[in-house]
Amino acid sequence: MAENSELERIQNILATGYQQLRRKAGLQETDSNDSHFSQTPPGMKVESSVFTTTFPFSPNKLLRILVHDMDTWNPDFPQIVRKVSAEKPDSILQSIIKSSGGESSRSAAGFSDWSDIREVEATFQLPTLLVPVRQLKFYRCLRRLGKDAFAILDIGEQYLYEVNSDSAYLRRRPSGMIIEGNKTSSEVTWVEDTEIPEAIAGDNIFSTMLDLNLAFCARRWVITLLERLNQGVMHVTYHPEFAMAMKIERDCESKATKRLTELTRRIKSEFFRTIGAPSERRWVTLSNEEGVRVLRRKYSSTELFDHKAVTSFRVPATPESVFNLLVRYSVGFQYATFLYGTDHKKAIEAAWVNSNFSVSLESRNFPRNKRFFPKGFETTGRRFTPRGCPTEPYYLIQQNSKGEFCSSVISHVMNKEQMETMFLKEETKKEDWNKQWKQWIIPPPDGFAIMPEGDGGLQCKASLVSFTVWSPFGRTEKAKAIETMRRIINGIIKSITEYCGFKGSENEMPFGSLGSVLVLGDYSFGKNAFWMMLQTRSSEETGGRD
Repeated sequence: MAENSELERIQNILATGYQQLRRKAGLQETDSNDSHFSQTPPGMKVESSVFTTTFPFSPNKLLRILVHDMDTWNPDFPQIVRKVSAEKPDSILQSIIKSSGGESSRSAAGFSDWSDIREVEATFQLPTLLVPVRQLKFYRCLRRLGKDAFAILDIGEQYLYEVNSDSAYLRRRPSGMIIEGNKTSSEVTWVEDTEIPEAIAGDNIFSTMLDLNLAFCARRWVITLLERLNQGVMHVTYHPEFAMAMKIERDCESKATKRLTELTRRIKSEFFRTIGAPSERRWVTLSNEEGVRVLRRKYSSTELFDHKAVTSFRVPATPESVFNLLVRYSVGFQYATFLYGTDHKKAIEAAWVNSNFSVSLESRNFPRNKRFFPKGFETTGRRFTPRGCPTEPYYLIQQNSKGEFCSSVISHVMNKEQMETMFLKEETKKEDWNKQWKQWIIPPPDGFAIMPEGDGGLQCKASLVSFTVWSPFGRTEKAKAIETMRRIINGIIKSITEYCGFKGSENEMPFGSLGSVLVLGDYSFGKNAFWMMLQTRSSEETGGRD
């Protein structure tokens, strides 16, 4: 009897939640809100939004992403999703599916009530440290309404079960999607409704975005999903010399392209993880002052540890203009020494059809041992390779993605061994291959994320830019690392701000004001991340001796 009573209670809550979803979507009127969902705890406020649009895809394709393949959310939408796990619910909720008959059964009205329910634990993020991540635990319930018509209801676990009041999870009020379509398109009404702390971000440059409810609104979710689905097929050009070196033949290009696609996904995911919410299991915060957070990786196989600096700042320029600037000059900002290698060659050029997403790979040669670097190379950026100096190629991959709510320019350097392993190694069992992928994104990627300050998308009058820089230091060099990383950060901010304040055309770049970063590549103190990387690797090869 007790179990039947509990089952009936949960069924009633789901039914009421579904009516609330329909009301918010504008599909029905109601005289008053149900008291079960109308109360908001002290210190909390409701963030609610609705957006309707048409997707050029069948409802079944959307259901695969939104319900059945939720583990792909992070690699597909890393700019908003940090992590998601979806499991089968407890026995009571399982019995609700069974009592409805599941997907194979139809009720007297023609279709089953709830054909699938998932217990979801999710962490959502923005690419900045200034907006806290949002942790939610909710149930995603799928209901079939008719042929090619579905409802997806999200409801926080706090409404179904008693939860510790100290829980870090925000309460997700009845939210979800109403989907109606055919074999080629779907009209989707997306509803977001969540309780958040009244002062979730404090007073910082992201306050305008949060006050306008643009951070995690329904429109952002829909546009992000549309941009991902519209990418289409990737067209890749492998330059002949690179294809020959990596043994990429025409009949093998699909395997190479598949690995290139996976590499870009993992690089992008790793970048947004670091810039949005670095893992406390992997990173130690050394400093969080003056708007710059300096992090050190907890573990290292050598005496040098990866260090990251992360910051956000406001630029009085449109996101599109900032994006175009960074596509052209981000390597100069973050890997300036790379520009002074010899024998520059293009290796790969790739673009996705119907998408503002592209990837390029280029190589330059550098001395194999640091004793061949002339004195002053790191401060002058001189092109100088002594006769007879053994060299090896380093590869820089850059991916550019332009979107209405978030654009990014991400760069990552790989050495010859990493590149050859990625393209030539035969795939083994999944666990070993995943470890290999992790090795290919060491050191961690650097890049920029650009968001509009308010409404207006790419043409908004101001941009919010977040970025990371990397450099290796010893464990005992804390003070030096903090000082150095701050100077790198401040140099980049100064350069971008000065450029965006310059009224000339893009072809009239004011190199006089940007010289130390873009021309010399020294950030005014003599080194940058790529130079440090070369020094690190050559030291490892010679046991730390010159």
